[in-house]
Amino acid sequence: MDWYPFTNEEKEVLLHSWKVLEPHKQALGCDIYEMIFNQCPEARKLFPKMKFVNSKPDKKACEFSFQALRFVQ
Repeated sequence: MDWYPFTNEEKEVLLHSWKVLEPHKQALGCDIYEMIFNQCPEARKLFPKMKFVNSKPDKKACEFSFQALRFVQ
């Protein structure tokens, strides 16, 4: 499978986007996982170490924050 041939302008937009998101990686990852779990609660079974409080991911739990950060990186 070949990579998509990004134009120079597309590459610049991507690099700029990642620079803007850099300081917010962990929060972004947490929000993405929360969206996934809200749309597909069965997905929680794939993450048995993650803690949930009132059916929502416990964003303060180390396991959740670590997984969210890994996802975005």
